[in-house]
Amino acid sequence: MQDKDIPIEDALSSLINLSGKMRMLSHRLAMAGLQAVHAGDRRAVALYKSALTEFEEIWETLRRGSPALGIPKEAALLLAQTGALPREDVETVSRFLREAQQMALTLEEKGRSTCGNSFSELVYFVAEDVLGALNRITEGVGQTLKGCLEERSEKERQSRDTMLAAARAVSEVSAKVKLISLNATIEAAHAGDSGKGFAVIASEIRSLSEDAAHSTAQIMKHLDHTG
Repeated sequence: MQDKDIPIEDALSSLINLSGKMRMLSHRLAMAGLQAVHAGDRRAVALYKSALTEFEEIWETLRRGSPALGIPKEAALLLAQTGALPREDVETVSRFLREAQQMALTLEEKGRSTCGNSFSELVYFVAEDVLGALNRITEGVGQTLKGCLEERSEKERQSRDTMLAAARAVSEVSAKVKLISLNATIEAAHAGDSGKGFAVIASEIRSLSEDAAHSTAQIMKHLDHTG
């Protein structure tokens, strides 16, 4: 178990992988179920139940997040807000889970002889409806992630532009202060001994101005390289 939630973008990337895994699990359910019904293989029943449990866990994560995986509920809420989980596809997957869960109980309690026709219908349901719903859900999660990345990129660009404008403004002020300090130094020299104290102050101001200009140049250089 992770100690804290991962960033939304990372959570959505994980959800893309998980939603893709659901397609594989639906195939596994179908194949294991067929093996259990037609060959009476108890290992296939166990594989069917294992795949069903994992499918349920992933579906719950998509709908509500998962503390165990560090995926915040905000990521799941974002999927709902962006329409990444269309209502008709949610209904399709929910129906699939109900029928698959009922089939698991039937296999366990009544045996394979009572499952033949019902399971054939479930397999067709997977092929004709469930896989399509899962494909759209995976695509929807991907679109949500794309939107988040574009939004973050735009915020970073705006932040960079703000920092660059501020650095330029500081640079302009520094240049003006340096010019004023130079003029003050000249005036102090004209004043002779009485202007020595003022000359020292002017020198300090010029030094601070040069330090500010140097720091600003470094910031602008960094922004140019990261732009």
